[in-house]
Amino acid sequence: MHMNDNRLMPTVATEHRVHRFTTEEYFRMLDAGILSEDDRVELIDGHLTDMSPQNKPHRVALGKIVRRLAEVLGDQYWVQPQSSLPLDEADCPEPDVAVLPGQPDDLMAGEPSTVPLIIEIADTSLGFDRGDKLRLYARHAVSRYWIVDLAHRVVHVYTEPSGETYRVRRSFEPGEAVPLEFIDADISVEDCLPPSE
Repeated sequence: MHMNDNRLMPTVATEHRVHRFTTEEYFRMLDAGILSEDDRVELIDGHLTDMSPQNKPHRVALGKIVRRLAEVLGDQYWVQPQSSLPLDEADCPEPDVAVLPGQPDDLMAGEPSTVPLIIEIADTSLGFDRGDKLRLYARHAVSRYWIVDLAHRVVHVYTEPSGETYRVRRSFEPGEAVPLEFIDADISVEDCLPPSE
């Protein structure tokens, strides 16, 4: 009898392990040069996550939002664009815009206990921003989360975080103004979007 060389071999179960990083380890990798600013990653739930590249419409929207927020916020808040935002030991996203209480120098004493507003500008990242990012910000009780949807030219506003979601979602279109709510001011949708083509 001829034996087939392609006989089935018993499989050995192997354990698949994924290493989760802490915020402290993430910053140590940056300090050691293992990661650089060119790597464009953020720490989400302990995992290094690639960030989407920024095209020209994204950059225009970011510039307009930052400029308008700086005009209306006054001295009680400041705008942190595209920088690390340590939320806990496993989450350090880099939102397009974070509005933080106080002044930049206050960070030297520690991270803020509240984040009144985070804005993500979505072109190719809309699914991620509506999914993982929304759950992340709700879980950390970010009171207002905006997604500037470049493709549909709308600003989605999420408020009242509860667990890993938001109870309220409203969408604003060109011609409307989005209230900041934590101060008595608003921003027009046009101030969040590049010009239409």
